[in-house]
Amino acid sequence: MSQASTTLVRPPRIVLATDRLSPGGVSHFVLQLANHFRARGCQVDVVSLRPGEWDHRLVESGVDVHTVPSRKVVELIRSADVIHCQQRILGLLAVLLGARARTIEHVHNVMSGHRLLSFRASTIVAVSNHVRSGLQSHYPRLANRHLSVVSNGARKRPGDPLPFGRRCYDIVGVGRFEEQKDPLAFLDLVARLHRHNAGLRAVWIAPGAGSLQQQFIDHQRLLGLNDVVTVSQGGTHEATRDLIAQSKVFLMTSKWEGLPLAALEALASGTPVVTTPCGEIADIIGNGGCGAVLDSDLDAGTSTLVSLTCDRSLWESNSANAFSVADDFSEDGMTAMVERTYRSVQPNVWPDVPDRVPSEGGVLCES
Repeated sequence: MSQASTTLVRPPRIVLATDRLSPGGVSHFVLQLANHFRARGCQVDVVSLRPGEWDHRLVESGVDVHTVPSRKVVELIRSADVIHCQQRILGLLAVLLGARARTIEHVHNVMSGHRLLSFRASTIVAVSNHVRSGLQSHYPRLANRHLSVVSNGARKRPGDPLPFGRRCYDIVGVGRFEEQKDPLAFLDLVARLHRHNAGLRAVWIAPGAGSLQQQFIDHQRLLGLNDVVTVSQGGTHEATRDLIAQSKVFLMTSKWEGLPLAALEALASGTPVVTTPCGEIADIIGNGGCGAVLDSDLDAGTSTLVSLTCDRSLWESNSANAFSVADDFSEDGMTAMVERTYRSVQPNVWPDVPDRVPSEGGVLCES
């Protein structure tokens, strides 16, 4: 018997590092990858800076969550084939532990500051072309480096999107009660829209609390929207997707974004997206004919929302375009791109995991 045939091939060891597993797009991305690579036969561990509300979701699926600082975390990082970090502080920790060549730093949002300490890993991945351009312009040493782009991905659920007549909400928004998501601007636009449509129904979905929550409540009351805007807080990811799929328009009022998962999930539900010019999502919507991009002209923005929520023919064409554009941002395509990135970092540790290309379907990541 040859030496090669008697050698035991261990599974690839992957560490996914994030600040905290809490409701939001980055944590969902970690859940997607953890479930996917565990199903692919890899050893997957998650490292976090502090406990989070979603830790149990990984533990229940058989993925261990380890909190910094601990000796176990040091051992995992030093022995891992790939350390995939979602924040700069964790990338720096991995580099300091001698794992620079095996560390991937994934940039999920617009970044600035901390130039001397940021992005010291061998591989930098941006969530969008817009974020990549910002990195290369703000961090001079990255200007001439090849930075990969791995977009977020959303899976389509079984069946066709709900038709216009079965959408029980006119407007849906998703986000924390924080400045970035600008929930007060959401209320202002809904109030303007309500003047044109007395029967308007809107819903704001908040994954958790936030610094603007009381201001949101007060502003909602001041605008007379208590019976118009429903607030859904702390529900499951699938409940959020249900509400998005039951709404005619996804309205995003963010001041800045990387590539928001909720907007991609709206497209995957055939829900047109109306967004502020807050990043690459605006280009996707504008080029795809699947919604609209707002500017400073509030009257024009209101008119756009009135048309999309009341004109069935216009809505149907935008909905069909949204459902089609979503194919460019599938969960399966995203995990395939991540896997290729892992292989480029450590090409020799994947002999028992066949290569793959994007296909329909993908590993489900349920609440």
